[in-house]
Amino acid sequence: MTSRPWLLLGLPLLAAVARADELISIPTGLRVPEDQWSLRYSSAQALRGKYRTSLAHGVLGVGEGRAEWFDGALDLSFGYQLLPSLADKLPGLMVGVEQLGNRFRGRSAYVAMTFEFNQYGERNAESPVQFTLGGGSGRLAGMFFGLKLPATNEFALISEYDTSEIAAGVELRLRRDLKTQWVFRRGSTTLQFEFRF
Repeated sequence: MTSRPWLLLGLPLLAAVARADELISIPTGLRVPEDQWSLRYSSAQALRGKYRTSLAHGVLGVGEGRAEWFDGALDLSFGYQLLPSLADKLPGLMVGVEQLGNRFRGRSAYVAMTFEFNQYGERNAESPVQFTLGGGSGRLAGMFFGLKLPATNEFALISEYDTSEIAAGVELRLRRDLKTQWVFRRGSTTLQFEFRF
């Protein structure tokens, strides 16, 4: 009987170790599934030869935890999925904190909501349109939003406003578990790779 109080206290704490999946750089109301890992590599002109790497994992079916490495510094981000997305019916809803150690992008608390709309075309039936709306503090102070518009299951147009600038680009799904993004911002181009395993 003594282990049950720890279990009751420990499960919500473990479930809170989460962070929302990202569109380009904003959090979304979606998450990496519990049985998957997401490894993301990002290099941009503005980073001047430096790169950002992150590793994320779904936690207890309700969230995501992420570790990020940039310029020799490690930081952690966490969040909690309050509501899973049901395409055409309910948005996914996440709350969380980015950069707990405040190492390179600044600590931000946020709430993000992502609506998914099914498509019924022959070439894009497995790729819903996603619209994200959210708000937060720190780097995400104010309102942010994003859009992912798949033309096929392998190709999508992506765009976001992260409260300070607009980014737009293309996403190519090379395999079911591997995608790349080529993103344009004012004065910089970013190339990102994400592998899920």
